[in-house]
Parts: sequence; C-alpha cells; structure tokens
Amino acid sequence: MKKLLTPLSLVISLCFLLCFSISCQQRKVTLDESQKAEITETIKQITKEAFEAGSNNELDRMFSYFSDNTITIEHGMIDYSWEEHKKIAHEMMANMVELKYTMGEIEVDVLSADVAVLYGFYSYMMKDKSDNTFEGKDAWTWVFNYEEDEWKIRHVHISALFAKLNKRRNNE
Repeated sequence: MKKLLTPLSLVISLCFLLCFSISCQQRKVTLDESQKAEITETIKQITKEAFEAGSNNELDRMFSYFSDNTITIEHGMIDYSWEEHKKIAHEMMANMVELKYTMGEIEVDVLSADVAVLYGFYSYMMKDKSDNTFEGKDAWTWVFNYEEDEWKIRHVHISALFAKLNKRRNNE
C-alpha cells in the first residue's frame, strides 16, 4: 500500500503544479514588441478619430470611443457620473460655433494585453455664439481598456480646460 500511495501522491502533486503553472501563465501574458506596436497604433488611431469627432462637434460619435463606465478627473474633481458628464458637454458644445482640437505629442504605454495609457498635450480653440474665444494648451491622460472585443477609453484625466471656460463664463 505504501508503494501505491507514493507514486499516486507524486502524480497528484505534479498535476496540481502543472495546473497552477498554467493558471499563472494565463494571468500574466507577456507581449512581444510587435504586439505592443499593434496596440499602440490602435490606441493612436482611436484617439485621432475621437479628436476629429470632437473638432466636428460630433459628440455622440466622440463618446462612442468611451466606455459606459468612464470616470473623469477634471480640475481636481472626480466625476463618477459619465452620463452627467456627457450631458454637460452637450449643453456647453451646443453654444459653440467654432471648435478645434489639435493633438500634440502623445505617448502610449501598453501595460498589458487589455490596458494601455495614452498621455500628451493638445491645443484647443472654441468660439461661442457670443463671439467669445477660448483657446490654450492642456495635458491629458486616457486609460484604455480592452472590453467586449474593442478598445474603449475607461478613464480620463484632463487639465483645467473646463475650469478655465467656466471661470471665464462666470466672470462675464
């Protein structure tokens, strides 16, 4: 009986270690440089399309690149309500007669097969119906998540563009 238990326990232990090893490898996927480059290009293309939509005041198209669970951070405030954020953006942009967003230098850091961070600078120019012009340069960060077979913007951190606009409007 002792001889049977030893090989059996050895086989069971090896099976357990093999399953554990496979499980760990599945959780940690190492991307090669070509995979990272492909993800980087995809993220840059999505960003370009989102900026073009924003510049054309096509907010619904722009927002289609964002996750339904997007969280934004603007001028030191965390906004957990993506629907409220979109509503405010629609109201503000309805007052704009001219609009242009221009991407500056951007970097993409691919963290995994399903998470990438984009950061950089952009310039903006907006003119409202009262002929007020708002322009400047800001920094921003987008965290992308691969969800439901596509890349979506999941987190937005923008420097103080909207704070500047609101401050200027409140002073009028």
